[in-house]
Amino acid sequence: MQQKITNLPKIVLPEGVDERVLCAAQELIEKEICHPVLIGDVDLIKGSLGSADLYTALAPDASALVTLKAHVEAMGKVFPVEDAALVQGAILVRDGLADGIVGGAIATTTDVFRVYAKTIGVKKEVSRITSCFLMEKDGTRVIFADCGLNPTSNAQQLAETAYLSADFAKTVGIEPKVGFLSFQTVPYASNASISWIADAVSVARETYNIDCDGPLQFDSAFVRKIAASKMFLFLSSQTLIVVILGTKLLNGWVDIRQPVPCFLVLRSLHTTFLVDVLSMILLTRLK
Repeated sequence: MQQKITNLPKIVLPEGVDERVLCAAQELIEKEICHPVLIGDVDLIKGSLGSADLYTALAPDASALVTLKAHVEAMGKVFPVEDAALVQGAILVRDGLADGIVGGAIATTTDVFRVYAKTIGVKKEVSRITSCFLMEKDGTRVIFADCGLNPTSNAQQLAETAYLSADFAKTVGIEPKVGFLSFQTVPYASNASISWIADAVSVARETYNIDCDGPLQFDSAFVRKIAASKMFLFLSSQTLIVVILGTKLLNGWVDIRQPVPCFLVLRSLHTTFLVDVLSMILLTRLK
């Protein structure tokens, strides 16, 4: 990949001809957020974005996918992903030629996960890959995890997800305060089915030294007025919140009293990979 002279981080967009990706790339360029590296029809990309001084356009190259498939098959396994551009982009990150990658506008979560795991890799100290959503509206940012990768967790796994999400929060300038969601709020959470969430809170505090509490209903974790009415003072006006969702108890969402539409959503496999930048799956705007 031809290196451009820029101090901005290089972020690969492997679905470079998708209309949404081109629109996002234009905004990234105009606001000087990063140096986009788009993979796709080079003429189409240049026709949309103009001069390539502030971005890089790469033609698709299937050689990395062929090599990866051969490596996996040599171990007697099958690599079902056919998205050559996704593999091509991940290899750029793995080899230090780019700082991060945003994929998933077209590719499935499963394919993105498989490619990143086989190319960029997973930290040895992490027991399993987890993910999170970074949601932003009017300058307020909230992280939700794990809402898209692991359908179930035990107390230890949920605590680890909290730790990884809190660590990710710090990389994007958020000082994390972690709330574990459920359908009841401490100190009134007495249902036996959510005792494992209370256990996760204890593990998060004792093992990872996380500022956290739970179980919490969403409104108690997010809306200060409601938290105050319940004499629950977990929130601070100076603190943004990382909210961990116990996916065994999705009915915790029933208690959302304050709508939060029009967020900018960023879904990330955050700190599980061997790079110190955001390894991102999906960037889109909710209308």
